[in-house]
Amino acid sequence: MLPNRWKTAAGILIVGFVFVSSIPISYLRYGSVGLESISIIATSVLTLGLVVLYYEQHSVLKAQQEPHLEITEFDMFNELQSIDVRISNFGGGPATSLKLVIEFYDLDGTGPLDTASGLLRRIETDSSVMDHVTLSSSVRPSEVGIEFEITSESVIPMGSTSTSYSQRSLGRIIRNNLDERDVLYGKVKIEYESVFSEGVYEADFSLKFTKSDGELKYETFSYLPWNDEYAKSSLGG
Repeated sequence: MLPNRWKTAAGILIVGFVFVSSIPISYLRYGSVGLESISIIATSVLTLGLVVLYYEQHSVLKAQQEPHLEITEFDMFNELQSIDVRISNFGGGPATSLKLVIEFYDLDGTGPLDTASGLLRRIETDSSVMDHVTLSSSVRPSEVGIEFEITSESVIPMGSTSTSYSQRSLGRIIRNNLDERDVLYGKVKIEYESVFSEGVYEADFSLKFTKSDGELKYETFSYLPWNDEYAKSSLGG
């Protein structure tokens, strides 16, 4: 099957051939007026065809430059105040300004109850084989398993009813929501910027938060309560 841009080019050639073929007939029937009319119509059609062809080429280039992200590892530690995440980019363009977003949901899919977000920082390994956090927040094409870090100090709640400083703690956000329920689910998203636009990657797993003897615990889970097909399932979490 031919690509759309080749179909458009073929259409332009066919229309052009039809108009060229109609020139003698128009001249014989209408004289110079017929030729002028044919010229105006042909110019308009060809201009429109070139615009459509440019748009399709731009769309192809945009698709080729679009990043395709995937979270390959996700780890929370330090009483859920720090997060390490490994991200791969299987697309053809870079993803910059990576921001981690966690939306919190109830077991039945109600939510988001709260939202926390913050800029991810890339971790690099220098010549002395020591990991250090950089100011970079991007992942280039074909990079696999690139490690990023975010700490509670850079995770800022959005949409919370409280604006106190204590609410800046990711652990406090989770703890407060668990005061009213036994389990809390987190939807993980990565917001990013690409060459042509902004995008959002949504992980195919959830974070299940619980509290036992005052200690916060989490695990990655396949249950997605915000999806209707999961919310209606009897398997639950």
